[in-house]
Amino acid sequence: MVKLPSKPTNGIDPARQNLLVEFVETYMPLDSQESIEFEQIISSDDQYKEVKKMVTVYEQRGIEKGIEQGKKETLLLLLNKKFGPLSEAQQQAILQIKSMQTLNELLLSIMDASTIAELDL
Repeated sequence: MVKLPSKPTNGIDPARQNLLVEFVETYMPLDSQESIEFEQIISSDDQYKEVKKMVTVYEQRGIEKGIEQGKKETLLLLLNKKFGPLSEAQQQAILQIKSMQTLNELLLSIMDASTIAELDL
């Protein structure tokens, strides 16, 4: 996961940067036209290079979360297809996985598993 710099680069410490970005994303969502205009503004002027870095960090975080969520959904689909409906506990166990390595290992293990118990869910 990409992290903001530990030392403030613009006079605002990373915790406050995170809070500011969360606030803006929550309470000031942009429509598609506004997003395009925002991107043009921060790309056109060097005074906004710190903003561009912050946007890039949050875009990367969003991509990583999307990949993680996609792997979890794929895992659930494949397990349901191969072994039938999963219990609520098994579904929750999969949704709680935070390690991409664990998700990848489980996805690969489905091919060789004869029973769901072999996967240790």
